[in-house]
Amino acid sequence: MSVPKGNLVTVNYLSDDFEAWLNDKNRTVSDKANYTFRIVGDTVINCVSKNAGVVSFYNANGDLITSKKFTKFAIGSFPAAPTLYGHTFTGWDKTAEEIDEAVKAGKSVKVTAQYKKNLTYYSLVLNGGEVVDTSSDDYNGEMSFREFSTVTVKASFETPIFRYWVDGNGNIVSYRREYKFYMSNNLELTAVYGVTPVTKQPTVRTISAYYDKENKRSVFVSERDVPDEYKILETGFLLSSDNDILNQVTPLTLDYKGELLKSVSINKDNSGTYVAYKPEKTGWHLWGVVSYVTYQLPNGRINTIYSNYQRIKI
Repeated sequence: MSVPKGNLVTVNYLSDDFEAWLNDKNRTVSDKANYTFRIVGDTVINCVSKNAGVVSFYNANGDLITSKKFTKFAIGSFPAAPTLYGHTFTGWDKTAEEIDEAVKAGKSVKVTAQYKKNLTYYSLVLNGGEVVDTSSDDYNGEMSFREFSTVTVKASFETPIFRYWVDGNGNIVSYRREYKFYMSNNLELTAVYGVTPVTKQPTVRTISAYYDKENKRSVFVSERDVPDEYKILETGFLLSSDNDILNQVTPLTLDYKGELLKSVSINKDNSGTYVAYKPEKTGWHLWGVVSYVTYQLPNGRINTIYSNYQRIKI
């Protein structure tokens, strides 16, 4: 049938053996017999019904793996375990005995794959300080922390004077004696001390930029540390896929006149982490990324600083 693009279409299955509507990729789009959707292009909608003795296997995303009629069901009747990025398959939500009992009673059965998320851990090498807090609930003092857990470290000594924390590459990451951050990679931190105080400078870093396959989105993580006497006016991310940006011919700044996407943090605390998400499908695509902070000095002057440039491939 032909339906103009943009129109609403309602399909309705009138029998009581309805199970689900599927699209052309065998993904469940509705578990309601009466389903309304908008036409955005060529559309295929298929119906799965609860035929007696039919066992339908679905993955965690609601995609139909296979559907087959059985008169009896044994453990060897299960299909191969479906994969799910970032997870380990743990089994099915029904046992072979439960399915066998149902099909022998002439019933249809829906079976869904079960998974557990693979946890990633990162190590922390800490010099001249100690861990005072973490959200990694399985932390046992071994300096291994769950991905994206928060960790707070504190400089150990009162004298000589604490100046700042540096990472394994010698970059200053914080001027605060007590420093809170996200674990997104293996990390080395060293507390630097001296006989005189240091003049604190605003810092902003893009600490991670990657594609999250499981949730089909790009993820950007930045960290900032601005002296408390300064006022943050705005902080966030800048993205562009222009060739001049990708080839680093032109710096990616707020003044850039080409394609520019901007994500702004609601939080304006002087010290903190900002995580931004950009939903998008996989495919060959590149983004140039920087994080930035615009702040006001006590004398009223306004300044903007930018992080290191990163490039992310989708």
